[in-house]
This record gives sequence, C-alpha cells and structure tokens, in this order.
Amino acid sequence: MNTRSTEASPHRTTPAWTGGADPYLPGSQSRKNRPAGAAMVLGVTGLSTSVFLFGGLLGVAGLVLGIVALVRSGRARRGRAKAVTGLVTSAIGSWWPS
Repeated sequence: MNTRSTEASPHRTTPAWTGGADPYLPGSQSRKNRPAGAAMVLGVTGLSTSVFLFGGLLGVAGLVLGIVALVRSGRARRGRAKAVTGLVTSAIGSWWPS
C-alpha cells in the first residue's frame, strides 16, 4: 500500500503521510502514562509476592505510583485502566497479611 501522494514532487525528501505522525517511528505516537504501567507492574508483583516481606513494600510503591498516574491521566484518560489496576492490586498486596 502506497501512502505517498501521487502528485508529490520528485525532489521532495519527506514522505507525505496521510495519517499524521509516522506510526513506525519510535516516539511518534501519543504520550504514554508511564507511572500507570509502573504502578500496574508493581501492584501485580507486590500481590504475587505478598506472602514475603518485600511484597508489602512493592504494594506501597505501587499505591504511590498509581495515585500519581491517576492525577496525570487527566481529561485524556491515558493509562487510567492501568493506574486503577495498579492501585487495586497494590492495595490488596500491601494489605494482605504476610
């Protein structure tokens, strides 16, 4: 599938993409909510290791990052589901009796 326009000058060096940013270039996609992903990873890890001593510590770190991620999600709601997942699993992991 050719995404270049057919009327482009032969001397043109940049592609005439029809869909905005090039999806194949790294960093060209929309901003991500990285604390949301970190909160989810810490929450799931804290929940699965909550029977050990460090599971509760990971849960507390996941709670903090989950709150930060929810604040950052704002109106665009980027990463909101990951942030909520991180908050719930972190809360259970830090509360779970070890």
